[in-house]
Amino acid sequence: MSYQTEFPTFPENDMPAIPHGWLDKSWHNNACPSFSFGGLEIFINWADPQEREFPEMARFIIMPEEDPDCELLATESWDDVLAYFVARKWSRNLGLGFHPDTRAADYEPALSDTDQREYASDMETLFKAGSDPYGIALNAMLAIHPINSNGMGA
Repeated sequence: MSYQTEFPTFPENDMPAIPHGWLDKSWHNNACPSFSFGGLEIFINWADPQEREFPEMARFIIMPEEDPDCELLATESWDDVLAYFVARKWSRNLGLGFHPDTRAADYEPALSDTDQREYASDMETLFKAGSDPYGIALNAMLAIHPINSNGMGA
């Protein structure tokens, strides 16, 4: 199955460059094409809201594959989607110590040279986000490290 087969009228120009490793999960009974990566499903809607099945629906929506009622990110910006995955990766790698303003060389224990270069490149992606890179990073972090009623990581 592919989005071109499942959504033959979806304009090719409306599809952003899909990162390597993302699996096309598009199904014609959904409102728009979708891809999965790392346990998340990313829905990619038409660029023109009037072409969407639900015009009020965001162009890009990320949700856990196991909980399709839990919307992690809804945005009109592809940069926000890419930023979410960057923040998610480093939240997993660095835990609650991850902060987008921390330089790669300042983490303890130290990141390898390779990881420092990757981190620097990824933070550029995060800060290209069209809306709020800190909010995106916080949402990604909270999805991985939920806060309990005491205000502490669960």
